[in-house]
This record gives sequence, C-alpha cells and structure tokens, in this order.
Amino acid sequence: MDNTEINEELLEHPIYKAFEEVAPYMAHIVRGNLMIGFNSPNQCIKLYRSSTDSYDYEVGEIPNHTIAYQCMNEGKLILDKIKYDTDNVPYRSTGIPIKNKHNDVIGSVVISCFLENHNEIMNLSNSLVGFVNGILAVVSEISSQIKTVSESNNNISKLSMETANKTKETDHVIEFVKNISKKSNLLGLNASIEAARAGDAGSGFSVVATEIRKLAVSSNSAIEKVETSLRNIQTSSLEIANKISEDNEIYARQSESLEQITENILELQSLTEQLEKLAKSY
Repeated sequence: MDNTEINEELLEHPIYKAFEEVAPYMAHIVRGNLMIGFNSPNQCIKLYRSSTDSYDYEVGEIPNHTIAYQCMNEGKLILDKIKYDTDNVPYRSTGIPIKNKHNDVIGSVVISCFLENHNEIMNLSNSLVGFVNGILAVVSEISSQIKTVSESNNNISKLSMETANKTKETDHVIEFVKNISKKSNLLGLNASIEAARAGDAGSGFSVVATEIRKLAVSSNSAIEKVETSLRNIQTSSLEIANKISEDNEIYARQSESLEQITENILELQSLTEQLEKLAKSY
C-alpha cells in the first residue's frame, strides 16, 4: 500500500474526521490554547493552532523522539510528560494512534495543551511552601524558647522554695540565740544586784555586769533584725515561687496553643506539598 492510499484511508477514518470536526471547539473545552497534529506514519499532514484558529499544512517529517512517532510505533495511546516550548511555556501532549480495520497503524492525532497557568501555579505553590516552612520555623523557635524559659523558671522556683525552707531552719538558731540573750540579761541583772550588795568591793564586778547586760540587749536587738530579714527573705522567696508557678501555667497554656498551631501548620504544609505535586503533574 503506497503513501497515497494510506493518506486516503487516513483522511476518511472516523477518528481523523472527528478531530477535524471538534478542533475549533477543543480550546473552549480545555479552556486554554492547544495544537492538534494530524499525522501520517511519515509526516505531519496539518497542524491546527487554536491561538489563530487556523491550520498549518505540510509541516514536515515526524522525528523519532516525538510523541506522534512513539504512539504510532507502539500502536497505543501515549500520555506525555510536561515539556516546554521555545518560549518556556509548558505543555502536555496526548498521542492517539489511528488504526485501520486490519489493526495496522495508519496515522495519529496528537493534542498538545498549553498550560499557561502552570508556571504561575508552581511559583505560587513554591512561595506557599516557603511561607509555611518559615512560619513553622518561627513557631518551633518560639516553642523552644518557651520550653527553655519554663525549665529555667522551674529551677528558680525550686531554689526559691529551698531558700524559704532554709530560712525556716534558722528559726531554732534564732530562738537559741534569743534564750542566750535573755539569760545573759538575767545574769547581768543578778550580777548588778550582787555588786550593789558588795558595795565598794563589788564596783569592778558592777562594771562587768553592766557590760553583760549591754551585750544581752545588743544581741537581742541584732537577732530581732536578723529574724525580720529572714522572715522577709522567706516571704519574698515564697512570693517568687508562687509568681513563677503562675507564669509556668501561662507558659503551659501557650505551649499547648503553639502545639495546636504547629499541627495546623503541618496540615497546611501537607496540603501545599499536595498542591505542588498536583501542579507538577497537571
């Protein structure tokens, strides 16, 4: 069978004629520009361009690397991957072999749809992925800082409680010193009485008794000041511990909120990755 016979058979084939009929409407169906190549086994007979709604004739021979050649060579429908034309516009082609009643391949129709919005979708998807990753990094950093501050506050609270407990441990020491002061004062008072009874002979003893009483009074005054300071330290330590405990409760709630935000961001990240995959496969 010569090329003329093949072409005549091809030109009258229902599939060939069907695509000739729908070619002017295909761009509206796919909502984008496209080209439809009508091919014999050796050459492209004509090429429809939706951008001009016209045909190019005698386009030329079909190279081996084209989808038209591949679908006719393999005798099956071929869905090509996304490619880019000379203007860097992405397109995707579908090759449909045309067979005669003897199941011999006599030609093909190749539809190439231009995906003008593909690059914009890819750029938007990449920007969204970067944006989500940036938010996730910031939230992770804030969460880490909250955890660090919370741990530090726990240590401070622990130290404050230990300080408050240690000030309580000094109570018996203060009480012991107070007893010594009282006994010293009593001792000084008794010594003064005995010195007075002794008259001039007890004048030296009287001086010692006076100094003992002064020491007792001074010791008692000092221990009261120490006791007041320790009570203030104990009160302040407990207040600090309580305030830190309140802050930690706030941090815990913030941490829970951040965990929820992180879960939402991770879900959004998954969706953006799906969008990216979809954009690549579109």
